[in-house]
Amino acid sequence: AFAQSRFGEAAEAFRTAAPANDDLSGHPLGPLFGGDGRRARAQAQLYLGLSLRSLDDPAEAEAALRRSIALEPGAPLAWGVLGDLLMAAQRHAEAAECYRQALRSVTDEQGLRSLRNDLGVALFQAGDLEPAAEAFKAVLKEKPDDANALHNLGMLYLKQGLGEELRQDLREFLKADKAEQLLLGLTRSLVEGARGQAEQRPQDSGILGNSQAIRDVLDLVSRASRSDANVLVLGPNGSGKELVARAIHQLGPRSGAPLVAVNCAA
Repeated sequence: AFAQSRFGEAAEAFRTAAPANDDLSGHPLGPLFGGDGRRARAQAQLYLGLSLRSLDDPAEAEAALRRSIALEPGAPLAWGVLGDLLMAAQRHAEAAECYRQALRSVTDEQGLRSLRNDLGVALFQAGDLEPAAEAFKAVLKEKPDDANALHNLGMLYLKQGLGEELRQDLREFLKADKAEQLLLGLTRSLVEGARGQAEQRPQDSGILGNSQAIRDVLDLVSRASRSDANVLVLGPNGSGKELVARAIHQLGPRSGAPLVAVNCAA
């Protein structure tokens, strides 16, 4: 059911699949988990959490993931999914603390690298830039060619205009020529992104619709486009936040200049 995206059915199955105790004698899950009842219960709670997340029930999903972690604290996947859930809810400081706790419990090397990267992203989102950079550097000390850590550290520094600091840190982890190539590549990606945005200049807002709600949004877009104020656009995934941001830019006095979109989480 889970593999076929029937998440409601899967959630019910996972609720009843786990044994009530650690004795798997005669239990269908016994052979699958080598008689380890705690691990069987932990896995059932993990997949219950994943199912509930897909059903857009973040509170119950979080509770199931925390039960999974309590049963099997050394498993990196449950920590990672819980951190993702907190990040999606904009609870960045809580996500960072979740990843810190995970780093004290997980022993799997690959899982640790992934969690350190996640910690860096959560700290970056929370505004703790120096600890975020240190988290990415910790990954690079163990694996100098880790693509995620290199990219995240590079974008963090370039976003702050710290190109020279980035150059010095890259040299710590990479051969000098590779450091220069990576810095050039990161800078080029920013410039090309800005150029691509400058070439896209639709004449209208790009927002279609005639309902009262859409008319209200367009009225706000029009007023915001005439202002020099900073604008914060809020809404769930897929609601059109970037479309609104582009419309404000395109209808405003700076429409001839590039609009640069930066994915901070990535």
